Amino acid sequence: MVDLQQDDGPADHPRVTSVDEIGVGVRRFDPSSEAVRSLTAGRISDPAALIRVVEQLEVAVSWDARAVAEPAAAAVRTAAALGDEVLEWRARLLVADVDRRLGQLEAAARGARDGLAWAQSHDQDLVRARAHRVWSSLLRTVGDLPGALEHAVLAVRWFPEDAAPVRAHHLVGLATVLDESGSTTEALRHYREILDRATAREDWALALLVLNNLAYSEFERGDAVAASEHTARMEEIARRAHVDLDGMELDTVARVQLLLDRPDDAARTLQAVIGDGRSEGLNERTSWADCLLTAVEVHRRLGRDADAQAALDQARRFCETFGLDGHLVQVRLAQAELHARAGRWREAYEEHCRYHAAGEALRSLRREQQAQLMGVMLQVDEARRDSARYERLATEDPLTGLPNRRWVDQELDRRAAAATPMQPLSVALIDIDRFKAINDTGSHATGDAVLVAVAGLLRAAVPPQGAAGRLGGDEFIMVMPALDGPDAEALAVGLAEAVRAHDWTAVTGGLPVRVTLGVATSYGDLSRAELLGRADERLYLGKRSGRDQVVGHPTG
Repeated sequence: MVDLQQDDGPADHPRVTSVDEIGVGVRRFDPSSEAVRSLTAGRISDPAALIRVVEQLEVAVSWDARAVAEPAAAAVRTAAALGDEVLEWRARLLVADVDRRLGQLEAAARGARDGLAWAQSHDQDLVRARAHRVWSSLLRTVGDLPGALEHAVLAVRWFPEDAAPVRAHHLVGLATVLDESGSTTEALRHYREILDRATAREDWALALLVLNNLAYSEFERGDAVAASEHTARMEEIARRAHVDLDGMELDTVARVQLLLDRPDDAARTLQAVIGDGRSEGLNERTSWADCLLTAVEVHRRLGRDADAQAALDQARRFCETFGLDGHLVQVRLAQAELHARAGRWREAYEEHCRYHAAGEALRSLRREQQAQLMGVMLQVDEARRDSARYERLATEDPLTGLPNRRWVDQELDRRAAAATPMQPLSVALIDIDRFKAINDTGSHATGDAVLVAVAGLLRAAVPPQGAAGRLGGDEFIMVMPALDGPDAEALAVGLAEAVRAHDWTAVTGGLPVRVTLGVATSYGDLSRAELLGRADERLYLGKRSGRDQVVGHPTG
């Protein structure tokens, strides 16, 4: 059990569990309500009554997906029995949204795909809007923000203007993706518009959702004043409506209190959620994990390292139990920091290495999930127009945007076969010197920033009709068609000088970045493998003989 208070005094936020609705917005979904019990028992025979329950479920899924799962499936059966196809597909998309929230992404993708295909063939805007909403949420889940934004826009565009409050949640989804994509001003405009409407209707559930998003956005930007204004308004609404803030909202409040350097207040805030060591009452498992990780920071700020370790151990067990891989990465980073704080430098280093490995594994999983979702998506007419983006996902390095090894091999096969004495083909293999030291001295984020910057310099150096790619790790390639050996070496020297002259202060804090290059040329006499082999031999020679140089064709 994690105890965030030094005494047994009352928490700042009393927990009220008997309130099911705030205004017109569902706040706490009650699976035992008469309407839901009638639905799951198959006693609803009136389409109008079914529509009312489905609309409630479409909002309630945001609060408690597990509780919505059974009535959502019952809604599909009931709508089918009533012969109402539109309502049946709304219910099917509700099931898909439940699947997405419970981590069953492929099932969710199939449901959204089928719903979108049906809506397009039957010209049903509301079903189309709901399908785009699920697609947007799926793509955001796997980190594809451009795709998520595209579908969030379509979800709002196709949704009828007068269908509140479900349409309002589509608008919240759009504002959230805009904010995460860097379009902060546009996101704030949407948030404030939704907040004004929610306040006018006394839809306090929606108002709290929007204020929580606003507060967290300001927290991430480090604006303590703006963030605290939003959390104060959240607490005011909770008192006015006689409800408690949920775990997600209390975690935001606690983080803002930490930003204001008020760790004692943050401890009391979180005590209302996790003081009893149980996760009941939270609308998402991720909220519980977030609260535990915030508790670790609270204990650290209060100098209670043993309690911080206990909270972190609890967070680790919880995340492992429920497969919260993203949070487990954060657990590893927090563990490394606790080891370092205690002077356990070896343990801190080893945990930091595990943190980097877990982060890379998670990024790899997200890329794989993106590709899987795209594969499902390609099965509908609209998604077929995205085939170029799907192909790019398979041939593009996600960090630098350069072509990856697969593309390079395919392109070099073609170009090597076309090389002649009059139209040679040169390549330069580029390796960042002492890249591991850059990662170890800075961080994984520092290493990523160096890779992106080097990719930009490489892209600028590529000759006309040429190409650049990332082969993996810290190794890149520059393809130089129609350049003979001396000209290719001169271009490679220019790239090395550009890297040397680049101002790395903002990226590495003054740690220099240098590259070594190996250059080889085919005049129609080398295959792709032979050309790369010669370039690799020269790159290896350059690394062995001092680094920060270009090794080309032997002279003399």
